[in-house]
Amino acid sequence: MTARLTFDNIGSHLFVEGAALLVVIAVGIFCGATMSGGQRTIALQAALLAFLCAASTFLPSAWALSSGPPARALQVTTFFIVIAVFAASTAIRWRPQWLAALLLVAAILPIRAAVHVVSEIPDARRNAANIDAITAALQSAKGQPVVLRSRWAAEERFLSPDPAYWTNRCVAVYFGLPSVRVERR
Repeated sequence: MTARLTFDNIGSHLFVEGAALLVVIAVGIFCGATMSGGQRTIALQAALLAFLCAASTFLPSAWALSSGPPARALQVTTFFIVIAVFAASTAIRWRPQWLAALLLVAAILPIRAAVHVVSEIPDARRNAANIDAITAALQSAKGQPVVLRSRWAAEERFLSPDPAYWTNRCVAVYFGLPSVRVERR
């Protein structure tokens, strides 16, 4: 479960359609093109160290909690995994013609990812409008308990029907409200 959460976290922040990871690998291979055998060994040792650092960031919680840490706690893990991938990539030897092909693929994939992100703009715009409406409702209810009737907030799990749920408590404290809960309308 921890490994899946780590991958999902990286996937949502770094691997938009796999493009960013390929760019990290391509740049690593390009940077390692002129490295000597001793430097490649050091790069592999750095990759192993970074991987061990990534593992050490989530193994204590996996042992103590019998599950992985929440996705919001995986930023450091993600950093070390990216460093490990980059360092390992510098140790790869490729012939110049293969390196050129890899760089071409690495240049095409971010464009595909950008098209994917642009296609999601209408959904993001609707989500932002919903968040703006919820924010306005919460700001106008200063000091009163709030029951939001928002299908979007319930479906997206933006807030919970349980006013004691941690996100609801955080939102209530932020807006100076005794409690917040959501109901589907």
